[in-house]
Amino acid sequence: MMEMAGWHELDTRAWEASTVEARGKRTKEWVREPNGQLWLRKQPRIRSGQGFPYEPAIEWLMLRLAARVGLVTADSHPSSWTVDGETRVGIVVRRFTDETSEQLSSGAEVLRGYDATYPAENFSQTVPLVRAALQPYEHAHHGEEFLAPFARMMAFDAWIGNSDRHQDNWGIVRRNDGRVRLAPMYDPAACLGVELHDANVRLTMVVAPDLLRDYVDQCPSGFGNGSDGVKMAEVVAEIRSWPEWSNNVRAWIASFGRAMDTVEDDLVGVPETWLPFPRKRFALSMLRMRLQWLSDHA
Repeated sequence: MMEMAGWHELDTRAWEASTVEARGKRTKEWVREPNGQLWLRKQPRIRSGQGFPYEPAIEWLMLRLAARVGLVTADSHPSSWTVDGETRVGIVVRRFTDETSEQLSSGAEVLRGYDATYPAENFSQTVPLVRAALQPYEHAHHGEEFLAPFARMMAFDAWIGNSDRHQDNWGIVRRNDGRVRLAPMYDPAACLGVELHDANVRLTMVVAPDLLRDYVDQCPSGFGNGSDGVKMAEVVAEIRSWPEWSNNVRAWIASFGRAMDTVEDDLVGVPETWLPFPRKRFALSMLRMRLQWLSDHA
């Protein structure tokens, strides 16, 4: 198991704000640290008047966990800064493309490059369409693989219950010299009860297993069928026909199981102000239950 530094909050108050990032639902901006490195600084979401204050901690934890099991991920840190004298907390994610020689193409752009009529709605992203769009890149660019790493990312999403792997939450990186690679995994924050209010019964000490299993079974995915979103179970049922999935999923699940040994230590290191104890306990319960769910469905 790789050695990884633990929880460390970056003070980004003195970092220079560069540009506002308009994509996505969260308030975010590009900021530059003194050595010139560019980072994306993100605040927790607010939707329909509800805040998601634990989103930064969960995103950091899941990126850390993904790196432990061998996925290529974006580098991130929890962060604090001030705006007009008010302290803000969130997460900063290091830019993973070179500013002068690389560009990120979102999944929507990849799908539209394959099908010029592809609409903008997230529900238009289907598993077969993603495969068809990535297939032309497979081994065509200096031996780079696309289908297996994408399937591995989806296996990880199915484990943690990431419900938001929509068309803008994955992509490919294009170099000016023509080389292309799958982008590192980013934005795995919509999981482990991030959307639940603190008073939700699922976060209490004793919860009926059937209630938790129903929560697991209802997990969305970020994929659709053209008109509506589909659950994670349907995505897994479709993607398990990929040889890149069927040939590797047992090894992936085994790596997830081994990583469970490190999750509790990581959670202990997160301050209670960023992730209270009931949510840490819920995260552990979910990861254990979802790992069994994935083993049953994969």
